Amino acid sequence: SVSIIRDRGIDANALQHILAQGHAADSLVFVDGWTGKGVISRELRQTVNDFNAAHGTAIDGGLFVLSDLAGTAACAASASDYLIPSSILNATVSGLVSRSVLNEAIAPGDFHGCVYYAQFEQHDQSRAFADGLVADAMAIAASSGIPLARRQQLGYMRSDGSVETSATPAANNPNLLVEAVLLNYMALHGEVGEFANRFPTHSLGNAVSLDRLTAFQPIVSGTIP
Repeated sequence: SVSIIRDRGIDANALQHILAQGHAADSLVFVDGWTGKGVISRELRQTVNDFNAAHGTAIDGGLFVLSDLAGTAACAASASDYLIPSSILNATVSGLVSRSVLNEAIAPGDFHGCVYYAQFEQHDQSRAFADGLVADAMAIAASSGIPLARRQQLGYMRSDGSVETSATPAANNPNLLVEAVLLNYMALHGEVGEFANRFPTHSLGNAVSLDRLTAFQPIVSGTIP
């Protein structure tokens, strides 16, 4: 997880640390659950461009999300508007960990910080929130059926435990991996047929290739009520 703060930018120290581990700049992809008014997607694009200019890198500043209300993300599976509980309950459903902190306690060479709210432990709803989501999923499965896997897995592992990078087009390409995740998110909604229309520049191949990369049967038709 990499921190980004409105009007303060992305954690440049974290980006430098990631690159120092040997990751290629063009292999980095920024993924989030959603973007609302598009503030963070615009902040990301601008600050990554600034980082590239300062360090001679070519990191893609586009944001990949499941839901993009304002149409500012580089790639999104949906534009549906729905309430996200964690945007209201914050740390009490997020392991009591705060949002990013960038104040005088954070030295120039430090990563962005965060706070653990030990004083709210008696009010922590993280486990209850997760259990509630599972219960809701089970209720949907009981009424609509469990989303059956069309295949046991996409790709496979080598005998030494590493990923076989030639198994699928997405196995060794983070951009294609994100596209494959979005494809399967849409599969759960029965919208695989719309994938090519929503992402006309995708690189997953023709209809036969898309079928091979689709792991799930639909769980619902359209939007989950």
